[in-house]
Amino acid sequence: MTRRELIALLGSTAVAWPLGDVLIGAGSLAAVSTPAITQGLRQLKMVTDWPAGSPGLQSSASRLAQRISAASAGRINIEMYPAGTLVRSFETFDAVAAGVADMYHSADIRHIQRDDNVILAGRHIGAE
Repeated sequence: MTRRELIALLGSTAVAWPLGDVLIGAGSLAAVSTPAITQGLRQLKMVTDWPAGSPGLQSSASRLAQRISAASAGRINIEMYPAGTLVRSFETFDAVAAGVADMYHSADIRHIQRDDNVILAGRHIGAE
């Protein structure tokens, strides 16, 4: 069955929700169990270099996660991992590079020895 035949079969209830090579009609969605990624929901891991409960630093990372969740209407949920939970402090850059975590919250100057280009994305001592 071609896409055009499927759209014609579904009629006016056809909507553009791709599931592989098939479009599903709105009337058929109740019977289809879709994974979170196709629903637009994302669960991300954020590792930080700050200890749990650290005022200012860890609380800023937590606020960032909450604001991202609010701005995305709950479609993006960020799970926080303070230093020592998923990785140790100063291992956040490597954790993201290895795919253990999706993002990190740190002072980029700590990671300059690993990649000189980090300084282009963050502030550093002497920046104006």
